[in-house]
Amino acid sequence: MIEPISGFRLFILYPLIPWIGVMALGYAFGTLFEMEKERRLQLLINIGLSTIAAFIIIRATNIYGDPNPWSIQSNFPNTLLSFINCHKYPPSLLYLLITLGLAILLLYCLEKTKIRYFKPLIILGQQPLFFYVIHIYLIHLTAILFALSRYGIEPFTFSQVGINWKPKEFGYDLPIVYLIWLLITFLLYIICDWFAKYKKKHRGKWWLNYL
Repeated sequence: MIEPISGFRLFILYPLIPWIGVMALGYAFGTLFEMEKERRLQLLINIGLSTIAAFIIIRATNIYGDPNPWSIQSNFPNTLLSFINCHKYPPSLLYLLITLGLAILLLYCLEKTKIRYFKPLIILGQQPLFFYVIHIYLIHLTAILFALSRYGIEPFTFSQVGINWKPKEFGYDLPIVYLIWLLITFLLYIICDWFAKYKKKHRGKWWLNYL
C-alpha cells in the first residue's frame, strides 16, 4: 500500500519489476546448460556459495538490503529465524540472494545425483508457465471444495464481512495441510506429464512454445 498523493492510495498486489529481473536471470542461466558438465558444476557451486556468502555479509550489517531488520532473540533458533526473515513482496535484495543462492546449490546437487530419481521434478520443470498457471487454479479450487465440505455454502454467502472474513476455526492442522500439498503436487505432476506428451506430439502448434 502506497500513498503518493494525500487521500489517493495504491494497493499493489504483485511487484512486477523485481520479478522480471529474476526471469531475465533465469534465461541467462540457460547458457550454463550448454557447457560441459564439469564446467557447469564448477560455476554452479561457485555462484551458489558466493550468493549465500553475500547474503550473510550484507544481512549481518543490518543496514541495507531488506526493510525488516533482524535482532537477537531469546534463543539461537529464533535468532536464526529473525536473520533469514526477509521481505518477499516486493522481493528485497537479501530475499533474492538467499533464495536464489539455495536454488543454485540445489541445481548443483541435482546435477551430481542420478537423474532418473528426479524425473517428476524434470517433468514439472519443463512446463514452468503451464505449471504456474494451473497450480493457482487447482489450489484455489481445492480450497473451495474443502471449505464447502466442512462449512457448507451458507457462511460464505450470508455471513461474509469484507474480503478477510473467515469462519471460526477456519483451516486445518499442519499434517492435513501437508497431505493436501502432496495430493496437489501429485495431481500437478499428472497434468504436466500429460501436457509434456501433448507438446511433443503437436510440435507444429506455435502457441505451445509459450507454455
